[in-house]
Amino acid sequence: TQVMWYPLRRFRSLELGVEAMYIHVSTSKPVGAYDATAFGGGFAVGPLVGFKFIVGPGFTGFVQLGFGYAALQAEANVSTGARETDEASGFFVNLNLNVGWSF
Repeated sequence: TQVMWYPLRRFRSLELGVEAMYIHVSTSKPVGAYDATAFGGGFAVGPLVGFKFIVGPGFTGFVQLGFGYAALQAEANVSTGARETDEASGFFVNLNLNVGWSF
């Protein structure tokens, strides 16, 4: 989710904002004679600056750059009963490139 502000021109030109993301991944695969499952999730938030352009009858593009902070947790299980968990957090660079159609 993004909350954006356009300080120069409404809905096209310079963008300033904040982006929040919920992250979730999971998988389940056989590993030899055993079944393994894993999942991870977390939350990330950070500011960004960008540029939005609209050309002709609605072709729209975004270029956004920012940084964020993420807090993540993961867990892996094997059918033998073995289980591993881990947590991590840190800063990251965020680059968004979007192309689409506005109407």
